Amino acid sequence: MEWNIGDVVEGKITGISKFGAFVEIAPGSVGLVHISEISNVYISDINDVCSVGDTVSVKIISTEKGKLSLSIKQTLSEATPVKRERRERKPSAPREKYRSPGRPGDAVWEAASSDADMSFEDKLNKFKMASDEKLLALKRKNNMDGKRRSRKGAAPVI
Repeated sequence: MEWNIGDVVEGKITGISKFGAFVEIAPGSVGLVHISEISNVYISDINDVCSVGDTVSVKIISTEKGKLSLSIKQTLSEATPVKRERRERKPSAPREKYRSPGRPGDAVWEAASSDADMSFEDKLNKFKMASDEKLLALKRKNNMDGKRRSRKGAAPVI
């Protein structure tokens, strides 16, 4: 039978898949109603809306290569209210206000009690030793990074 685009006909749902429903509109003429063309609202599971054997009114929206594309949603009257379910908002806890640590120059530097009785030269020597230890640790780390990147079994590059 020849079908025209825009015709509204009655049909019976013969099969359901995760992407739509198959509707027989005449003996031997079966078309697909895609899940997006079933309702005006989002449908996560098509089985919640329709089942095999239901009689539905469908509109023919295309006929390509002998395949019928149908729509239930286009047959719904404009007066049909669209009911949208809104998710319930979770109450949010107030976020803690971010407090900047400030500038390094704003920091208050207090001498440790053990440093109070040291001379300037002793403090300077202590600082140099700590600095040398940190530099040595950085050099070791950089050398280890280079070794990790080398091929397995290859001799280390010196």
